[in-house]
Amino acid sequence: MSYCDVNNITIKQGSMQKRFKIGNLTINTERLSFVFKGVKNPHQIKELINKEKASAYERRTLLRKIL
Repeated sequence: MSYCDVNNITIKQGSMQKRFKIGNLTINTERLSFVFKGVKNPHQIKELINKEKASAYERRTLLRKIL
């Protein structure tokens, strides 16, 4: 899966999970959903994925302009 395939990222945390800074991270594409359970710092992971997705989009856009 590449970053451009990611459509949505959701985080589910219970009160105890919030206390221990863990949660379930769900990554959705057009065809599949991936659930990662017990992820440490899920909000930081979500932010990192979104930043990488934006960077990948910028690289593709720049390459199209050059070519």
